[in-house]
Amino acid sequence: MAKLEHTAGDWEFDSFDRGYILGPKRKVKNGKAEMPVYLAELTDADSEGLFIRSHAERKANGRLMAAAPRLLDALIHARLDAQHGYITPATAEKINSALALTGH
Repeated sequence: MAKLEHTAGDWEFDSFDRGYILGPKRKVKNGKAEMPVYLAELTDADSEGLFIRSHAERKANGRLMAAAPRLLDALIHARLDAQHGYITPATAEKINSALALTGH
């Protein structure tokens, strides 16, 4: 199995502020405070300031991205179930295809 190199979960999507995807809290450089790890920012407009997606679409995309660590974990466990015959071959193929996209 491939080594997990992504920022460990749980991630959250801050849809009320600027659309940040945040990882778990870590100590900042001075070691006196903990802050969530900044992973990404989703916007409603591109760098030219043009509107490219609705706020609802940005929120849905953010929730999906923030769920990535949990979804990956579920896929890894589902693949183990498939290897033991608890899942149909067609479902196992879908699981393996999805995991291949993540490098696992």
